[in-house]
Amino acid sequence: MSQLLQDVRLSLRRMRREPVFTSVVVATLALAIGATTAVFSLVYQVLLNPLPYPEPQELLRLYQSTPQRERGGVAYSYLQAWRERPGAFQAIEGATAMDYTLTGPSAAQRVRAGLATPGLLSLLGVRPERGQDFGPESQGPGRDRSVLVSHAFWRSRRSQAVNAPRGCSPWHPA
Repeated sequence: MSQLLQDVRLSLRRMRREPVFTSVVVATLALAIGATTAVFSLVYQVLLNPLPYPEPQELLRLYQSTPQRERGGVAYSYLQAWRERPGAFQAIEGATAMDYTLTGPSAAQRVRAGLATPGLLSLLGVRPERGQDFGPESQGPGRDRSVLVSHAFWRSRRSQAVNAPRGCSPWHPA
């Protein structure tokens, strides 16, 4: 133990004699520790942290690839064929996202939206905060299309309704 104390005293004396070198070493260590912490946090969130769904180890993401090895989404017809194949999957659902332009009484707004098969939310164990889930009964000819919006989107459109001229709704043009 006395040898350790002597080494610490010697190190402190040398650091006091060369303050520039000491500050460079301390700054380098601080940057290295910060970078390591940032990388570990990113790796944990992306790779190690389990998905917030029931039984995430059983979820798969399927792709189709071209002969040039470009990866793309799965066509709906393939999804249907895989559903009909016995024993291929316990359940299979799909979703795709794209940009749309939302118009109304206020300025046009670019929104990210998507299409999903009816059982996607129940497969992921997710329920809407308000309203009802999409189910097989919501699909088919003669049925109204259903829309699910995020809470942030709902609040932004609701605040626009308060500021809109009388008789205007944020959902339907006047």
